[in-house]
Amino acid sequence: MIHTNARRIDLTFQAVELLVAREMARWRVYGGGDYVFAHRPTDLKPGVLHGGLEFRQPGSLLRLGRVTAGRLVAGLDVKSMQDRGWQLGWSMVTGLELGDPLADAGSGWRWSVLLKAYSGPAPYGEFYRDHVSSLGVGVGFTL
Repeated sequence: MIHTNARRIDLTFQAVELLVAREMARWRVYGGGDYVFAHRPTDLKPGVLHGGLEFRQPGSLLRLGRVTAGRLVAGLDVKSMQDRGWQLGWSMVTGLELGDPLADAGSGWRWSVLLKAYSGPAPYGEFYRDHVSSLGVGVGFTL
């Protein structure tokens, strides 16, 4: 942080968000926005647009008998904030979701290994006016 000349700003806000989504077989599309109604700094502009697309492979990419079945998952999320001149922040994720092969779709245990990337304005926190890029691996577990 010292070598990047990042400027710390005390950011606090309250917002209301409305997102609508539509699922179509293996795809999910969503969009909407936020309205920031209480905030510091006081010159923070209130509008946020938010949208995205998700894909979940309907069948199994791999299957290990009765132990687990795996499928490809991917997503693209885009957020644009009025305070940043509507500059876009892109978030992408892709990987493998493993689950109980005997459970109904959307139920049972699941865990995932995902590659995640982001490029754009820092979405929140004290450095929100800076541009950031990141690449990482995430592991998740759902009961």
